[in-house]
Amino acid sequence: MSDILITNPIYFTVDVIENDDKLPSLKLTCRIKNEGLKGDFDIRFNFWVSCSDWDLFATGKSKELSDLSNFSRIEIISDNSDLYFVINPVFSTFNVSLNSELKIKISENDLNCILNQFLNYPKWW
Repeated sequence: MSDILITNPIYFTVDVIENDDKLPSLKLTCRIKNEGLKGDFDIRFNFWVSCSDWDLFATGKSKELSDLSNFSRIEIISDNSDLYFVINPVFSTFNVSLNSELKIKISENDLNCILNQFLNYPKWW
C-alpha cells in the first residue's frame, strides 16, 4: 500500500523511499496513472523534498511542494474560481530530458482530500 493514495480525480501515489536526518528531507517516488479514450499514461518519478516544505504543503500554508533544487513538483493553483492540482514530473539522464506538467481540475472537496492525505502521513520528524 502506498504512503499516500489519491484515486479521484486522478490516480496518484506518493511513497517515501528514503530519508536524510542531516538535512531533514525525504526522497519520494510518485506515480500518476490515467486511462482514457484517447490514450493512457503511467508516469513514475522521484525527487527529494525537505520535511519543512512537506509540513507547509500539508497544512495548506504553502500551495506548492518543491524539490531540493526549488523546482515545483506538486502545486495547487487557483485560476479565477477554478482549482487545479498540478504535478510536474521531471526526468533526466545523460542523453534524455523530459519536463512535463499535468494540470487536473479539482473541487474544493478534492483539495481537502489531497491535503488530508499529506497531513495524515505518519511523520517522525
